[in-house]
Amino acid sequence: MSASPWLPIFAGIAADIRSQLGPLAGSRRGREVVGTGAGGDRTVVLDAVAEEIAVRHLEKAYRSGLRFRLLSEELGARDFGGDPVVLIDPLDGSLNAKQGVPYYAVVLALAHGDTLGDVELARLSERRLTILRRERIGFVFQAFNLMPSLTVTQNIGLPLRLDRRRARRSEV
Repeated sequence: MSASPWLPIFAGIAADIRSQLGPLAGSRRGREVVGTGAGGDRTVVLDAVAEEIAVRHLEKAYRSGLRFRLLSEELGARDFGGDPVVLIDPLDGSLNAKQGVPYYAVVLALAHGDTLGDVELARLSERRLTILRRERIGFVFQAFNLMPSLTVTQNIGLPLRLDRRRARRSEV
């Protein structure tokens, strides 16, 4: 099975998490411990909300006929009737989110095996992977990858400029 049916699902998960976590990021409520994740880490409200959104989307995908296994940092393993494996860290950078720093991510991957080489998106050509990152996935590089002649805002908006889109202030 190709990544094509999964990209819109992953994009929907990321968009919903982004919209729901905004008000919780940096809040006392968002930092409230509500349990323990499968890996033994403390689960806070931010983590729980992000995972609930992701699982809701994946359950909908399952009801529409997709079969897969889920492996999530918070929930652990869950079988949805077959392969491939959907890997999720619903809130990577939760420390930033807890402190109100707006640099955190939803990590989603699709694998057709048990190794990193089996991750579906790794099979995209370098050009297609660049376009996917620029158009669908937002991220900020570590300091060693920033352009020193640009401001922080300009560095963040650079992928939009490379895509010949005007960066609105609300996007950066």
